[in-house]
This record gives sequence, C-alpha cells and structure tokens, in this order.
Amino acid sequence: MRYYWRETVDRRHLDATLDELMKAISGPHRHENPYRDETNRAEFRRVLKLAQKGKLVPGDHVKTVQYEPRIDMFEMRWQHVEVVPVDRVSGMLGDPEEVAVRLYYVEEGEPWIVGLYAHEKAYCDDPKETTEAQNVHIGRAVDHAQARAPQRWGVPELSDQSP
Repeated sequence: MRYYWRETVDRRHLDATLDELMKAISGPHRHENPYRDETNRAEFRRVLKLAQKGKLVPGDHVKTVQYEPRIDMFEMRWQHVEVVPVDRVSGMLGDPEEVAVRLYYVEEGEPWIVGLYAHEKAYCDDPKETTEAQNVHIGRAVDHAQARAPQRWGVPELSDQSP
C-alpha cells in the first residue's frame, strides 16, 4: 500500500505527514522537548508504516469515518501521545499529559491511500460536544477530499490515474 500526503510534490509524503502530526500537538501552550518530540514522531511513523503494510488494527489504529457516505474516509488513531503543557500566564511547565491524535485519509480500493488532515482530538465533559468538535475537523478533511479529488489531491504520483 502506498501512502501519500495531499499537496506534496517532492516525494516527501511521510515527512510531510509527520510534520502535520507534530504541528497538531504543538503550539505556544506546549513545551517543546527534542527527546519527547522524536518519541512522538517515531510512534506516528510506526503507525503510518503499518498503514503502508496494510496492517492497521481496526479500533486500535484505524476506524471508518461515517460522516460523508460518498467518500471512503478513515481515521488513523493515536491515543496516548505525550505532551507537556505550558501555563499561559506564568510560563511554568505542567505535568505531562496524554492526548489523542487523528489523521483522516481516503482509500478508494487502489493500492494507495491519501492523507488529508491531522488534528489533536479534544475531549469535552459532554460527549456530544466531543463529537461536535471532532466533526468540525472531519468536515475539514471532507473539504480537502472533495475539493482536490479531481486533481488527485495534488499528488503527482497519482496524476495519471482517473478519479
């Protein structure tokens, strides 16, 4: 199974995806640590490599997204990604926390998949709010899937294949 990241033209699909996944868990409210960051990148890479081998475990690593029935979309899942928060007022480091990360991709029955969108999953006190928050991100992935499908999601390696 070949893996591609949308809008990537230089055959850096895996690296581009890893950059997007790291961006999803980074920001001014998070402490950057080269050791922890490399550990997280390695875990992201491990699951992406499982995807390339067709060995994702349903429920653990992958789940069908049933948001838009006309698109075969799935989410890769990481449940225990360690981050360290930074207090926005004091700048002090908090205790390490585990967050969940999602990567949405399309699979059209071909020997390839295309990564579309990555984000940190927000968990709210109300499960309905959690679902609504995630649906915003899924909607963005669907937008990427639909808008660029005729151009094969900006992936040159797929340009000779019809949508």
